[in-house]
Amino acid sequence: MSRLQERLSELGVEVDAQLFELSFTHRSYAYENGGIQSNERLEFLGDAVLQIVVTEHIYRTYPDLSEGQLAKLRASVVSSYALAGVARSLDLGEHILLGKGRSPRSAPRRPPSWPTPWRP
Repeated sequence: MSRLQERLSELGVEVDAQLFELSFTHRSYAYENGGIQSNERLEFLGDAVLQIVVTEHIYRTYPDLSEGQLAKLRASVVSSYALAGVARSLDLGEHILLGKGRSPRSAPRRPPSWPTPWRP
């Protein structure tokens, strides 16, 4: 069981197996496997959800920050580098379905095209 699966279990979160697999299906893998659906639409949705959740949290947590300071804080929280660190800590890389042209070892070093994880 990966750290991600352990964490979901600890939180009591049940995820549909098909949705879980889809969320880790990179477009390169989808293309090489007959044009099956990739995670891109879920990534689009996840990015929007992450933005609103983080925005609300920092808005309530830091009432004295200006709009500019809030925007910078939010940008740092949802940056590719910050999210890549979270992804590595949850071993998300072991779940990603990549095409033959993409190496699992190279994926964490590139700007992530992984689904955006929600974080408290």
